[in-house]
Amino acid sequence: SLENNLPQQGNDRLYIQKLGVNAPMRTGNAATMNNGGVWHRFPELGDPVKGGNFILSAHRWHTGMTPAETIAQSPFYNMDRIVIGDNLFVDFEGKRYKYEVYDVKQIKPDQTEIEAPLSDGEEPHMTLYTCTLKGSADGRVVILARLAKL
Repeated sequence: SLENNLPQQGNDRLYIQKLGVNAPMRTGNAATMNNGGVWHRFPELGDPVKGGNFILSAHRWHTGMTPAETIAQSPFYNMDRIVIGDNLFVDFEGKRYKYEVYDVKQIKPDQTEIEAPLSDGEEPHMTLYTCTLKGSADGRVVILARLAKL
């Protein structure tokens, strides 16, 4: 639970209480998604401190040796349960940030505008995305959330 895990410097995390997600968040490459990690893509485009387009991606379906291991390896497995108004929490550089979901959509695999820098006047937001359960060729599920007061 959030109450039992205080934010720590050097331990950036994503919490989605509704889905039981408590996952390490790392920059780097796609390998950061292994072992149930969340990939902070294009950190230069955004984060909770500087705003911008704060982009996170994780596995929807990464097969483990057991069903429980598969779920542990796939933090975004139940992404279809996220609805507008849900809260997400991020620990970033030793502080906790609360986000509120304002849009949920499905896009085609070639719709890369979700990874674009913000245009002038566009509100800073978090973009979470993962494959649909049919796989990356089918498309992506995208969750958009705004910073909210803790």
